[in-house]
Amino acid sequence: MRGAARLAVLLWALVLVSLGAKAEAPLEGRILFRSDLAPESTLRIELGEWAEKERAAVTALFAVLDENVPGVLARAGAAGAISLYRTAGPSPQHPAAAWARRRHEASVIFRDDFFRSGRPNRLGVDYSNWLFVHEVVHLADPVGQIARSREWRALVETRIARVKERLAARGLTVREAMFSYLDAPALEEGLPSVYAALSLHEALSEYAAAYLFGADFAFPEEIAEFLQERLFSAPSPAEITIATAYRKASRLNREGDAAGAEAVLGAALAQVPDFAMGYYLRGYVRLALQDYAGADRDWEEALRLIPESDGRERDDVETARAYLRERLSEGERAEPGR
Repeated sequence: MRGAARLAVLLWALVLVSLGAKAEAPLEGRILFRSDLAPESTLRIELGEWAEKERAAVTALFAVLDENVPGVLARAGAAGAISLYRTAGPSPQHPAAAWARRRHEASVIFRDDFFRSGRPNRLGVDYSNWLFVHEVVHLADPVGQIARSREWRALVETRIARVKERLAARGLTVREAMFSYLDAPALEEGLPSVYAALSLHEALSEYAAAYLFGADFAFPEEIAEFLQERLFSAPSPAEITIATAYRKASRLNREGDAAGAEAVLGAALAQVPDFAMGYYLRGYVRLALQDYAGADRDWEEALRLIPESDGRERDDVETARAYLRERLSEGERAEPGR
């Protein structure tokens, strides 16, 4: 079931909520409405109180995911319950209704805007519903194994490149087109939105939302097959291992136990050698342990596995390696005899 049929299911769920019905779903222990920050959280936000109607609406949305694409919810919560936060006060500066902290903590933040309806996107889908699916999909691929896979890159990199070329011919970047809601070039190239041209990860989340809601979107069949096989399926033991390892190693490293973090990541990398973000994080862990050669080797491997389109992560690694080379050079100048 895709497009209009899925949308009808979701709208009916929200109708039930609006009538005061309780959302029935086996979600206990998988989502957690929080009034305080989780112990592992690094968020810096002021929390508000959940209204009962808001809790019911969000639960209904998770229930629809669980019914239609259960693998998404299973992956998002593979390393533990998903923390749900309600912000205090309005959010007038940005229209975003929710966003997720990826990798080291599984959480979704809901602002006032989320609970306002009647704001359709280019495909006629309510913005909040679309964004909800988008952010949970980010949590379902917390360290980017799916988005960075060779198969996904083969399906979407060319489409993304063509959209960027078309925008560049008009003197626009993807971000500029996003803020102008200029989706037409993306739709014509088979992407569900111009936002999907931002990165492999955003494309994955946007396609998943389009799969559920995009009744008017000509969904590429090969991409639908990929999503069904890789994203909507249950996570494998290896995928659970790396999601859990990244979260645990991040926490240990923040708490000052770099050796423990290195051991956790080493065990995960032994099982999943192409775990790009494992090398990325272990480089920082080894830097903390003053294993500079090991840190540089890890970052070199991370750069081999992280595609050019992941500019933020690659920039992080390049900056870290430049810092490391500068530090080693200063050490050599200070101790010329060594």
